[in-house]
Amino acid sequence: MSSSDTPIERIWQVSELNHAARTLLESRFGIVTVIGEISGFTAARSGHWYFRLKDMDGQVSCAMSVSYTHLTLPTIYSV
Repeated sequence: MSSSDTPIERIWQVSELNHAARTLLESRFGIVTVIGEISGFTAARSGHWYFRLKDMDGQVSCAMSVSYTHLTLPTIYSV
């Protein structure tokens, strides 16, 4: 196989990757509820919230837009 036969890896724009990931996740899972421990919470001056949801085996980095933070109060459960 010559170098001209090597497939070129796609270079994604950030917005393209976000859109593709969102479309894939929504089509596969629909609307989901996630339970986990909140850690690393930061309320930015802009009003956005940044935090991680984690459990014993993994974590997800999260960002919540200011347009949603005023609509949401976390539900706290003691397990």
